[in-house]
Amino acid sequence: MPENANSVLREDVIKFSGIINDENISRLISYISTLDINAPLRIYFTTPGGEINNGDIFIDYLNHLVKNGKIITLIASWEMSSMGLIIPLKANCDIELLNTYSILHIGTRNLDYRESLKKDSIESFNYIILEKTNQRLLKLYEESGITEQEIDSIKRGNDVFLDTERLRCLIKHRGN
Repeated sequence: MPENANSVLREDVIKFSGIINDENISRLISYISTLDINAPLRIYFTTPGGEINNGDIFIDYLNHLVKNGKIITLIASWEMSSMGLIIPLKANCDIELLNTYSILHIGTRNLDYRESLKKDSIESFNYIILEKTNQRLLKLYEESGITEQEIDSIKRGNDVFLDTERLRCLIKHRGN
C-alpha cells in the first residue's frame, strides 16, 4: 500500500488518501491484486488529483476487475478533485459520496513558446499532448453534465468547484 496516507482497514476495506501518481497507484493495484476476486472491495478514496496516465491505469484496472465479476465500491470522502473525479466518472463500479467536494480544471504546463515555434521540438510535442488531453477532459466533462457555462470557465483557465449534491448528480448522470 502507498506509505503514510493509506491503510488497510480490513482485508476488504482500503483507505486511499493521497496524490494519484505512479508510486501510489502501483502499490494500490499491487495490494488489490492479492485479494480474493470473489470478495467485495470497498475503497475509501480522497485525493487532490494527480497524474492523468496513472489515473487512467487505475480506472482500467478497476474496470477489468468489475468486468471479471469483482464487486467494487468507491467511497469518495472529502476531496475528489481533478483526476480524482475522473476516476468515479469513468470507473464501472459502485460509487458512494460522503461529504465530498471537487475542483475541475484542465491541465496547464509552463512551455517555452519560443522553443515551441520550432516544428519538431519536444516543447511542441508536449503542447500537442497537453491540448489533446485537455480536449479529452472537456469532452468527458460535457458528457458528464457539466454546464456549458462551467466548461467555458474551465477553458478560460478557471477552476470550477462542485459540492456533494452536484457531484451526486454527475455520478448519477454518468453513462447516460
